[in-house]
Amino acid sequence: GKLTGDEDLTVLRAFVRAHPMDVDARLRLATHLSWRGRREECRREVTEVVRQAPQYWDAHLLLARLDAWERRYAESRRRADLVARQQPNDRGAALLLRDIALWSGDLDEARRRILGLLHREPSADLYASLAQVERDRRHLWAAARAAREALRLSPDHLAATALRQDLELIAVSLGYEFEAFPIPTDRFGHGEVLTATLLPRAWLSATVQHEFRHRFGTVNQRLLVQGDYRPTSHLQISLVAGGAYPAHAVPRATAGA
Repeated sequence: GKLTGDEDLTVLRAFVRAHPMDVDARLRLATHLSWRGRREECRREVTEVVRQAPQYWDAHLLLARLDAWERRYAESRRRADLVARQQPNDRGAALLLRDIALWSGDLDEARRRILGLLHREPSADLYASLAQVERDRRHLWAAARAAREALRLSPDHLAATALRQDLELIAVSLGYEFEAFPIPTDRFGHGEVLTATLLPRAWLSATVQHEFRHRFGTVNQRLLVQGDYRPTSHLQISLVAGGAYPAHAVPRATAGA
């Protein structure tokens, strides 16, 4: 029956003690122990299953998951890879390898695993997972495409919907500025700044900025183009260049890094 509490675990433990060679019952006990966070006892039970039945692949997967939960990613990946080689059609092994890559922060490996799963069996959940990975890799356009595909397969998919709404592919801002200069005449000026950015926060983004300035009784207009490259989440390299015409009270040319 369905396990609902410690009383049921007590019954399972008693059954396993009475039938120590029943590896199915022992694995069932280990699985429910893992759900309750009793990892040490779970590891003892599932290790005994593997000792009695070395090719019980579901037990190997549970051991691999335990290792991953404890951040022993190399050991976890080796065991899950073993199951995947022995059982190439085992979707559970493929999903666990994806999870290990995600938990260990190996986004490129996670993407590769997800694409392999999608080739075998496309699903909204997998596309949503791919969208999350692409967003974390700062490939926002690819993330938007994956989220859109997830919603095509499942229009009410919550994770894909939330991710698609959170993605910012184009950002536009318009600002108005008032200026005062420390001079006796033509002290006041004003300006409008219109900025449009394609793929803000992506690994590569582009910004165009148009400025209108009224200074010292003159009209000035300037156009700037900026490119941003983000090789990591902590580093951004930006290049900016532009020119102005007419340019009475702003630089005729601008360049910066």
